[in-house]
Amino acid sequence: MNFKKIASILFNLAIAVFILKLGVDRYKIMETQDSVISRVIQPAGLLSLDGAEASLDKKPAVVIFWASWCGPCTVELARIRDSISSGELSPEGIVAIGIWDDMPAIKAAASERQYNFEVLVDSMGEAAQLFKIQATPTKAYIGSAGEGVEFSNGLGVFTISSIKDHLNNES
Repeated sequence: MNFKKIASILFNLAIAVFILKLGVDRYKIMETQDSVISRVIQPAGLLSLDGAEASLDKKPAVVIFWASWCGPCTVELARIRDSISSGELSPEGIVAIGIWDDMPAIKAAASERQYNFEVLVDSMGEAAQLFKIQATPTKAYIGSAGEGVEFSNGLGVFTISSIKDHLNNES
């Protein structure tokens, strides 16, 4: 075998191992999130925007973890807001939890951006830690029995249709 062929085989093998590792790591995160979601459905430390204790009692639900300073969160939540305003989505079952931020920043952002869905605050990050949230925005699709169905991070081309499908199919 010549050097180029060996190098090519090793390169392809390295890529395959890397892709496999990514898949295994993602599976482990999903498995961990799925295993905690039913007991985390009532995380401590959640507050409504008026400062009252709050809980995640809506099932099925789509919970969006976000931060006021997160650009992709602003885009994603504006798309959800606009879809609710147009009647494409119902606000029922949609909850945005502000994380890694303080109450005044989340309250100001929600008001300024005219969010028309439930907004809760988790300024200490307890819910984010329990759900194993590593990035914002992260969407947690919670089933009617409280089980974790799916988690997705970042902006999603199909976010609105995914939310609609999830809430309609789980009801």
